[in-house]
Amino acid sequence: MSDEQEQDQLDQHLQSVLLSLVRKHTTRDSTARRVQVLDARTQRFFYRGLQYLAWDAKDQALVSINGLASVTEDADTAASYRQTFNIYQAYAKSFMAVFSQNSPNSRAEADDPMNPLDIAAAAEANKARRIIEKQNPPKALQIDAARLLWTDGMVVTYTRSVSDKDDKPGEKIDLFGVLETRFPMTAGTVAECGYAQINTEHDVAFLKSKFPEAASRITASDSGDEFDRISRLSVAQGMNQQQVNTGNSSAYLATFSRTWMRPWVFEELPDGEDKDALKEAFPRGCYVGFAGETYCESRDESMDDHLALCHALPGDGMHRPSLGKSMMSAQEAFNDMMNLAQETFEYGVPSTWVDQDAIDIDAITEQESKPKMYLPFERQNDASAESHFFQEAAAEPSPSMMSFMQDVQGPLCQFLTGQQPSLFGAEMDAQQTASGYSMARNQAMGVMGLNWLPYVQFWSTVIGQAVRAAAEVRSGTLSALVPSSGKRGQTETVSVDFDALREGKARWTPETDENFPDSYAEKVNKFSSFVQQFGSSAAGQAILQQPDNQAFAKNLLGLEDLVIPGADSRDKQLVEINELLAATPIPDIQGFAAAMQQWQGAAQQAQTTGQQASPPPAQQQFQSSSISVDADFDMHAVEFAEVQTFVNSPDGQKAKAQNPLGFANVRLHGLEHKKVMDAQQAEQQQQPDKKLPRETINFKDMPPAGQAQMAAQAGITLPLQQQQKA
Repeated sequence: MSDEQEQDQLDQHLQSVLLSLVRKHTTRDSTARRVQVLDARTQRFFYRGLQYLAWDAKDQALVSINGLASVTEDADTAASYRQTFNIYQAYAKSFMAVFSQNSPNSRAEADDPMNPLDIAAAAEANKARRIIEKQNPPKALQIDAARLLWTDGMVVTYTRSVSDKDDKPGEKIDLFGVLETRFPMTAGTVAECGYAQINTEHDVAFLKSKFPEAASRITASDSGDEFDRISRLSVAQGMNQQQVNTGNSSAYLATFSRTWMRPWVFEELPDGEDKDALKEAFPRGCYVGFAGETYCESRDESMDDHLALCHALPGDGMHRPSLGKSMMSAQEAFNDMMNLAQETFEYGVPSTWVDQDAIDIDAITEQESKPKMYLPFERQNDASAESHFFQEAAAEPSPSMMSFMQDVQGPLCQFLTGQQPSLFGAEMDAQQTASGYSMARNQAMGVMGLNWLPYVQFWSTVIGQAVRAAAEVRSGTLSALVPSSGKRGQTETVSVDFDALREGKARWTPETDENFPDSYAEKVNKFSSFVQQFGSSAAGQAILQQPDNQAFAKNLLGLEDLVIPGADSRDKQLVEINELLAATPIPDIQGFAAAMQQWQGAAQQAQTTGQQASPPPAQQQFQSSSISVDADFDMHAVEFAEVQTFVNSPDGQKAKAQNPLGFANVRLHGLEHKKVMDAQQAEQQQQPDKKLPRETINFKDMPPAGQAQMAAQAGITLPLQQQQKA
């Protein structure tokens, strides 16, 4: 349901009933919820670099004590250094880079493979997915999802159709983490939740413009949980709780809470009109939005159609460890050791002791210091100059501490997070061969599969929700330019029939296996290895000469300026196939009528003579494709091969079953290319070989020298007498 398809305004009494239900459910498990929020909040601070944190039991607040010293504290008396050396974020970026190197793919399949309506709906859903992914780039969402999996241990999506003035029309997918969402703490999936809530802070003026009917009642306020609100604001502003409390955010920001409740939640109400009215108004479930405690909107809406949840790791309940949780202790230990080392270096600069009777300290401090200066001194009792000075030994950090610090930064964090050096291209002392390094990388990728497989299933659910949301509010056909499949930087037109999409049922399935997908570099290496091993064989050459494989190789290697013979004709034919599928063959009415007239005459003559008449001409024989071929300039072999590939492909066979006229149109077009090819080949075979003019001469009529030369060319040795004569 789109943002504009709201329930009719509820009366104020039912609005109050919904508010009480929301408050009742979202205040349950408050202690467990506070632990979950504190955990996520701390890790988001760690990601930002605010890592010296302390819990203030008096104010029930998490405060940051980063920095060398506070502005009210004498730096010379500061207890210790509190600089941060953010390896937590460094490992997070490595995970985000690897996790987002390939986007998850999903496809729609017919709910009933024998039902034509379901088959058609699946085909339209797959085209709608491409439009939705253009509006919501999977790569950008995937990077942010990886960040939330690292810091929060959970990512939640809110998917819906938008058409109001504040958003560009289309489908929108937003990501949230622990701080912004709230679920029952004992539940593990959305299906187990009786309620779900998303909380965000907005400027009061924005909310008033979005909900004009409630504008007079919207004020700067929270949604009832000040701890959650302060946590969100402190992370967003990069400040501790005390700084947020003293700021002016509370003066202009209101918390907008979106809450979904299942129909069975109404059973908690006493029997009566309120319970019956809410069940009637929200048979699928209730969505309600409040700005603070001011009612703004409500809809009959199921949370299963709009919310999806993915945990970072398997576990119990809603509060599960994040991917970066295991690194926090290592990060704190690393900070302490780095600060101790820095403090040792700075405060351990050695002092020099001097003989106060022989050395004037004031003169030393006042003298000018320049390179290569010559300074006179007066010897005391023939003593050497060195005897008047003594320099302390420089302080050095403990070698064992420095070694342990290296272990914490490297092997320990790598083991805790599963991010081995081979995952991000670093050197490995224990692996000196390419095969060993590759094996180590495969093992590291296997660990990544623990996060990847749940995510691709999660993304498949999200895309399914987006397609269903689009089908619910759209009708007719929508055409849009989308990135072309397999052709970097190019676009193609996709048309979606939303009426056909609604008439059938499709289910979404992730396109993945148990392995983490190959990176770009790994694909290049595998392709290069294939060319080296099989490129010289007949089968390998046939594979490499296939136009689709040549285009794949060009895109894979990034050789944009490489010209592939016939590539433009291939691309042109791919576009024409889509256009042919959307049209029907053109009948040759006059030709068919003339053929029928001729057949009727022949049939009458055969009847007169008592012979059997030939069958009548088929109407299909007098059709042409909706796109004519150019006999002179088309590369017929390339374009016919592309049509042949499509006809035998799964997409072609699906079109044959679902769109027989469009399939026949494509087939006719291919046969027209083949007809021209056959004609050109026949013409070449009929042309006589052009022979150069020849002149013959008898061997005996040649002069002796010519006879000897011709005989030598033929490998014949003439008798000596004949050679002498020559």
